[in-house]
Amino acid sequence: MIVQFNDIMRSFNALAGSAPKPVTGCLVDVENGSRLEFCFNPGEIDDDIPVNYAFINIPGQGHSVAQWSSNSSRKLAYSLDFYRKNSDDNYVRRKIQWLERVKTPTYDAEGYLSAAPHRVLFLFGNLFNGSKKWLITQAKVRYNNLWTKSLDPLWATVDIELTEWHDDNNFGRRS
Repeated sequence: MIVQFNDIMRSFNALAGSAPKPVTGCLVDVENGSRLEFCFNPGEIDDDIPVNYAFINIPGQGHSVAQWSSNSSRKLAYSLDFYRKNSDDNYVRRKIQWLERVKTPTYDAEGYLSAAPHRVLFLFGNLFNGSKKWLITQAKVRYNNLWTKSLDPLWATVDIELTEWHDDNNFGRRS
């Protein structure tokens, strides 16, 4: 019995139609609740908490003494790919605009600062469950080689860096 390619594709599409939507991560704007759902999950996430040391030179010693001074803010870095969805040619552009709106401050009609950059929640399974607030400190966009006839992007890669936001502004003391 020879199985035809069309029969295989029909079976696959029938199964795919009944399959649940894959779980993907997202960013949620704390200020207004809007969401940026990922097309695909990032391949890797870099998680870093830099530690700051003061290196003190001691006369007559062969090496410096390292004195811990502080920790820096926790940073997450990852890349996301956005592709056109269905026949929506503006899909990629809207995703990039969302990131730009959230990472930059808002100005009023007279050019005065009216709102700081928004804080976001990073939801990614149990690893990042939205319990911490983050600032988008980098969203470097790379428009790749797919375009519409009117030169709207159909594919973009965004390198995102999130920096942890601390609500307390009292130098680490808890009240």
